[in-house]
Amino acid sequence: MTPDSWSKYAWLDGPSSNDDLMAGCLGVIPGVDAAWVRRSLGVEEGSCRQATVNEAWKLSESDFGNDHIQITAIGDAVVTYEPN
Repeated sequence: MTPDSWSKYAWLDGPSSNDDLMAGCLGVIPGVDAAWVRRSLGVEEGSCRQATVNEAWKLSESDFGNDHIQITAIGDAVVTYEPN
């Protein structure tokens, strides 16, 4: 990429009036249940709690937010979301 091609992303470096997330990683796993996903990811069951995406981001102890994952079942699939 040329230096000029990065200019369209300049808004990422500007000041923000809120803590809204700019990115995240979404996963959809069909045919499994949430307990299986938690076990597969090594989630400590005692650490689980309800949280919005913004609350999960604020709980993060990492600069990238990728030390928390949100997991929910929707129909016959499980959806995961990792704030970045």
